[in-house]
Amino acid sequence: MKTQLIFRTILSFSAFTFVLSSCQNPKNTESNLTTLDIIPALANYKEFRLSELVDSIEFIKLETSKECLVSNGLKVIGKKYILVLNSRPPQVLLFDRTGKFLRPIGKVGKGPGEYTWPISLDLSPDESRVIVHDGVQRFFLEYSVEGSLVASNKSPSGVEAGPYYLDKENIAFLTTPFSDSMHYPHVRIMNLLTRKITPVYYIDFRRNPDQQAGVYLQNDFHRTDEGIIFKHSLCDTIYCLSADFKVKPVYALHSFTNRAIYTSMTEQEIEGVSTVGLSCLTSKFLFFIGTDKERFHLVYNPLTKETFSLPEIRECKLQDSYNYGIINDLDGTDPVWFWGGSYLRNNRFSNFFQVIDLKEKIKTDCFNKADLKTTQYRDQLRKLVEASSENDNPILRVMHLRR
Repeated sequence: MKTQLIFRTILSFSAFTFVLSSCQNPKNTESNLTTLDIIPALANYKEFRLSELVDSIEFIKLETSKECLVSNGLKVIGKKYILVLNSRPPQVLLFDRTGKFLRPIGKVGKGPGEYTWPISLDLSPDESRVIVHDGVQRFFLEYSVEGSLVASNKSPSGVEAGPYYLDKENIAFLTTPFSDSMHYPHVRIMNLLTRKITPVYYIDFRRNPDQQAGVYLQNDFHRTDEGIIFKHSLCDTIYCLSADFKVKPVYALHSFTNRAIYTSMTEQEIEGVSTVGLSCLTSKFLFFIGTDKERFHLVYNPLTKETFSLPEIRECKLQDSYNYGIINDLDGTDPVWFWGGSYLRNNRFSNFFQVIDLKEKIKTDCFNKADLKTTQYRDQLRKLVEASSENDNPILRVMHLRR
C-alpha cells in the first residue's frame, strides 16, 4: 500500500520526461541560509492548531446564477476582487469581495483574446489586470478587470507553473523542457510591455544511467507575500524570487538522498527513494510534505527554530477526507492542510466548501461538540449553510493569518 502511494505520486507527473542531477543558481550565491534536518523532525510529533496560525475567518457565499456556476478551481483573493479559474467549464470568473458576480474574463475559443485551456491565473498588485495562461494555445493573455483584452503574449514551451505578477509590468513563471538538455533556464521573467524574457535561475540535469529520460516528481512554484518561493523536486534548497528580480536560497532541507527516479526501477528501489516538497510559506511558519515509506507533514517555526511532524488524524473528519493536517479549533470543520500551489496573498489563504458536504458536516457530533477557541465561526457557518441550497455555488472560507 505504501509503495502504491509513492508510485501513484510518481506516475501522476510522468508527462515530463527527465530527472535532475543538480540544481544551481550561478548569479545568486549570497544568502543567510537556514538548514532544516528532516530525519530528526520525523520523530518529533506535535499537534498544531489552526488558532496558532489564523487570526480570523470570513465566509463568503458566492452568487449563484447560470452565468457563474463554480465547480472548483484556482482562486485569487484580492482586496477588491475574487478571481476564480473554474474547472468545468474552463472559465475565468470575477466576483467582488462580497461574493457578487461581476463578469466573466475572456471566454473559451480560438479567436483573439480567447482561451482553449486556461490552466493558471493571477491578479496584478493594483488589481487592475488579470493574467491567464492558455496551456494549449501557449499564450499569456492579459485582461483588464473590466474584461477587455490588454495584451496577448506567446508563452515559451514547457511552462509548468505561473505566471505570477512581480509588479504591474513583469510576470514570473517556471519552465521545464520536454527534451533532454544539459542546461536550461528554469525560472524566467517576462516584461509584458517589451515581451523580453530574462532567465533568473538555471538547472543542470542529465539522463539516467539506463539512458531513459525517466519520470520525476512535481516541482514547487508558489506565490507568497514575500515573493515567489520555489523548489525543484530533487533539489534540497528552497529559493525565493523577490519583487526586485533577485533569487536567493532561504531554506536547505537535509533529508535522505537525491537519487534519481526512473521508469526501470523496481518497487523495492522506489520504496527507498524519499522526496520532500514545499507546501506553503507564511510569515510565521514553513509547511512541507514528503515521502519516506510513509507520507509525512512537517512544520518549521522560525521563532523557536523547531521543526516538528504532524500526527495522523483519524477522528472527526468526513469520509475520504485527508488524514493529516492542522487541527481545526476555529470553525469545527475538517483539519486544514496547504497543498502545493496554495495561493497566499495579503497574509491570507482560502478554500472552497461545497454546500452538500457542509450540510453533512453540520449534523455530526464532531462539528457540534468540537473543542473550539470560540463558537463564533462555527455559528456563522451553520447559519450560512442552513440558508443555502445544495445547488448553490461553493462557500469560500478566507483565513486571515496572524502577523
